[in-house]
Amino acid sequence: MTLKTHTPIFFIPKHILVSALCFLAPIMLFGQTVEDCTNGLDDDNDGLIDCFDTDCTCTGQCDSFYYTTCNPDCYYLPPCGPVSLATKWISNAETGTYSPLVAGDLDGDGIPEVVTTLVEGAEMYILDGATGQIKYQTTNPNTVWPGGTAPAIADLDNDGFGEIVLVGDNRRLYCYDHTGVLQFVGPTIVGYDYRYRYAVPNIADFDHNGVPEINIGNQIFSGQTGALLSSGGTGDAKE
Repeated sequence: MTLKTHTPIFFIPKHILVSALCFLAPIMLFGQTVEDCTNGLDDDNDGLIDCFDTDCTCTGQCDSFYYTTCNPDCYYLPPCGPVSLATKWISNAETGTYSPLVAGDLDGDGIPEVVTTLVEGAEMYILDGATGQIKYQTTNPNTVWPGGTAPAIADLDNDGFGEIVLVGDNRRLYCYDHTGVLQFVGPTIVGYDYRYRYAVPNIADFDHNGVPEINIGNQIFSGQTGALLSSGGTGDAKE
């Protein structure tokens, strides 16, 4: 004789189910979308943690954090609507097809400049961001600019004007002022092998002394001379 077993079925009244959902939904939503600015976790899964997340800006928890500062007057939400693309200008500088562009207001006149180089050439261009015309052009006879590298822009000497930093084919740091005049050539070779000639400089005030440094890989260089200040790597640099 075979005994049949039956799984008990439980029925939840509708009013209890609805009440439970109404109670749990806000908790689930809150846990998924609100960033805790102090727990070291990416609570809202947007790829940004704590004070790096703009949700924490102006909350009073990140006011002294270097990455974002609370200045509500600077925020602008553009109106939504259809987006159309049109040619604004075409520059009169020959830059090749894969030379990255960097834009910034180098001279403080309220109009950004565009900085680019001639791929595998010695020319660097500073273009008028409003017209695309060449404002300054400089040629460096000692190096060429490898394709794929890009300049970095920052006020390295705190004079109110932006400087331009690039890595040359000879793996030296080159710094130019906002008019394209060479300020220094770094005395130290960048990196540990030839691939570092494609490096893109990063600029930050690592020691919080008010003077920016230049970072490439695990090396930190002076923003005023290009001298090597710190290195986390080993091995000899190769020419």
